[in-house]
Amino acid sequence: MRYPQFEQAEWIEKAKAYNLSNANSAYLPQITFSAKATYQSDVTELPAQLLQNLNLPAGVGVMDKDQYGATININQVIWDGGATKSRKEQIRASSNIEWEKRTVDLYALIDRVNQLFFGILLLDAQIEQNRLFQEELQRTYDKISVYVENGIANQADLDAVKVDESGAIESLANEKSTHAFSNCVCYDTFGNDSCNIGRCHKFNKTCTNRVF
Repeated sequence: MRYPQFEQAEWIEKAKAYNLSNANSAYLPQITFSAKATYQSDVTELPAQLLQNLNLPAGVGVMDKDQYGATININQVIWDGGATKSRKEQIRASSNIEWEKRTVDLYALIDRVNQLFFGILLLDAQIEQNRLFQEELQRTYDKISVYVENGIANQADLDAVKVDESGAIESLANEKSTHAFSNCVCYDTFGNDSCNIGRCHKFNKTCTNRVF
């Protein structure tokens, strides 16, 4: 599974390379081409007498009504006063800042991952301890029931055990609920079957697309 933090790190490098490439393109020749065509209904004509004096044939002094033109411009930066160098340094500095941010986020993610997994392990131990405690309470209840029948103990003793059993049952329900939610967060974050997602169905709306 790919995590957003690592994908963002890859995009930082790609963005830096792209921006540096754009900055370097400032030194490449810039070529522009333009063309135009015009038509004039009235054009300037040289006087016939002037043409005769200059020994020019008739019609030379009449300009064409259709005129065409085309230009090609080639520009290349030789020196920009250090603007491109400054821009590239800024790009690298911004990329380094982004890297530092992602590093901090990554360490925060690792810390929360540790908390999540150790929390699940602790809940596993608590659930098992609660189960053993309830088994012990049941054995105690059975013994006291015999004592009550023989007049050795009274009903209050049984009621006290019942209260302990009720508390243990309620505690177990809370522990299992927390355990299921933790597994759900684990699966939504890592997509790993080892997170025991079978217990997650109650929390689908809460956990969907949860990301650290």
